[in-house]
Amino acid sequence: MRTENRPPPTLGASANGRRRPGRTAFVFAGGAALASIQVGMLRAVTAAGIEPDLITGASSGALNGAMLAADPASALGRLEELWTGARRRQILPVHPRTLAGALAGRTPHVSRSSGIRDAIERHLPLRRIEAAAVPLHIVCADTATREKVVLSHGDVVEALVATTAIPGLYPAVEIGGRTLVDGGLAEDPPLGTAVELGATTVYLFPVGWPLGPAPRKGALVRAMDALDWLFWSVARAHLERWAPECDLYVLPSPPITGMQPLSARSAKRLMADAERMTRAWLPQARRWPDERAGSPRRAVGTDVPR
Repeated sequence: MRTENRPPPTLGASANGRRRPGRTAFVFAGGAALASIQVGMLRAVTAAGIEPDLITGASSGALNGAMLAADPASALGRLEELWTGARRRQILPVHPRTLAGALAGRTPHVSRSSGIRDAIERHLPLRRIEAAAVPLHIVCADTATREKVVLSHGDVVEALVATTAIPGLYPAVEIGGRTLVDGGLAEDPPLGTAVELGATTVYLFPVGWPLGPAPRKGALVRAMDALDWLFWSVARAHLERWAPECDLYVLPSPPITGMQPLSARSAKRLMADAERMTRAWLPQARRWPDERAGSPRRAVGTDVPR
């Protein structure tokens, strides 16, 4: 962990002015099973010597952030094992009785969260949030108030199961008298939380942002792309709100249209693509929303550099 108030490492783009002294945050956006992308980004960023003073995460991004916060030295290996080993039948087990109850309106979810819980307990070397090597803050959503809840202490497994509890798919989690679900519903990416906690330099780890051209074929692919489009529109407004209050760097992400989640082959490809793109981006990185050559929006498109 870096010494507080020390400027972060120079990325190579001196033309874009100063870098603020203070705390550096890694912010992990949600991305369901496609959060494996963030592992490739982490490979490049950590190899460049960039380290966080604090970490915020929502949804599946919080799992990546927790793994890094728990033990930065072993995080990459653990994350690679997690994402290349995940299978749908383990992460999203669907039992006929549960499914029938959900379709009949008797139960609020179609799957149990036992698979996610088991994966977290097997791979994460941490049990209490406050015991992390790097300060960790997990964002969830309160179903009663529809507001964000930031968990900075307590049982890390319960917090991660809560922030990944997509309503309708998984059951909500009771923590501290609140009924909590997927943190991406309240704040995705959790950039505002990082700034509120004192971050002055932020590295944002997205998933599939910004989007390439919309697909023209495939009803399901087009429907999923429409959701991604909506999420990116909300996220962009969030970035525009908080970018003036920090030095914000949005890492480049490979496109995700048509990618199969929970596939070892897809996970490996996404990690490799994200690592290549991030390594190429780092020497010329500029603060968001700079649109000049080298910015994340120029770096991401339908073609991934090989």
